[in-house]
Amino acid sequence: MEFTYYGRHRIERRSNILTRELVTAGQLKRVPRTDNNPHGLLITNWRTLLNKDIEQKTNQYLTVEWVKEAQEIIDRYAQINSASPYLLPIIQQDDGTEQKQYHRMLENINYNLKKIGEMTGLKMPLTTYTARHTWASIARDMDIPIPIISEGMGHNSIKTTQVYLNSIDVSKINEANKKIIRKISKK
Repeated sequence: MEFTYYGRHRIERRSNILTRELVTAGQLKRVPRTDNNPHGLLITNWRTLLNKDIEQKTNQYLTVEWVKEAQEIIDRYAQINSASPYLLPIIQQDDGTEQKQYHRMLENINYNLKKIGEMTGLKMPLTTYTARHTWASIARDMDIPIPIISEGMGHNSIKTTQVYLNSIDVSKINEANKKIIRKISKK
């Protein structure tokens, strides 16, 4: 019997957290059950079709200035669950489901951001990813050096940051074209 397995593997190290996409294939063969093989299956001709790193996050800490606007947000939510050890009321219970609670809240936030984007007529979906991309793009447009942007994003590689910044601002190209046309037409 042929099989193909599609999955993601999360590797947590002291220095980073890596998500790897895996696709493997092989054949299952029935064999007698034993204490060492209680299911009675043998995998043969097993091969890896894809083994690709799709996300890497560093375990680096970043210290940033605490601004008044951030404090106002914290103050607004402080009373919701004052007994919680967490800063914001995203995780409600310390019961081993914290990561699931976080991802559920992130999905909820992205769902609501997309609705807001639709209501305002945005052409692309509004998400937390869009917010990160926007922060990086604005920083680039303000001539903030890419290494500083990279550190602010929590990336361990400038190449990762350049992925965020690889889209060229069309309005700047249009403005450059107008300047060039004005320069040429004056001659």
